[in-house]
Amino acid sequence: MAQDIAHKDVVNEITGNLMCTCSCPHIIDQCGEECGIAPQLVHRISELVKSGEGPEDVYALFEEEYGPVVHAAPDTEGFNLLAWIFPFVGLLVGAIVVFTVARGLKPKAAEQDVNVSAPPIEDKYRRLLEKELE
Repeated sequence: MAQDIAHKDVVNEITGNLMCTCSCPHIIDQCGEECGIAPQLVHRISELVKSGEGPEDVYALFEEEYGPVVHAAPDTEGFNLLAWIFPFVGLLVGAIVVFTVARGLKPKAAEQDVNVSAPPIEDKYRRLLEKELE
């Protein structure tokens, strides 16, 4: 009984880390009942585990058969490492851009304190203005 539970746990772990090959965007253990391929894959994985294959052996077998796209998450080595790094780099660059733009939109303190007043009017123009206003 304990061996059956351990077997089922290993199968669940493997089916949770491999994509369904029916071309849907789901992992094997979440692919719907309407999928005819997922139950076959679960059965195949179960048989491989019963025959003594470990999770790494099953992953290697599926990768050999379907390619690296069968993994639910990319490996953290080589070119696939970029898939893990670029989202964080993009967030950092976006935060810097937002900070820079927001900082540029804020009015500067020196411009707020400047008293704007009209230049003084010369005496001759002041007399003309008073004459016109009378």
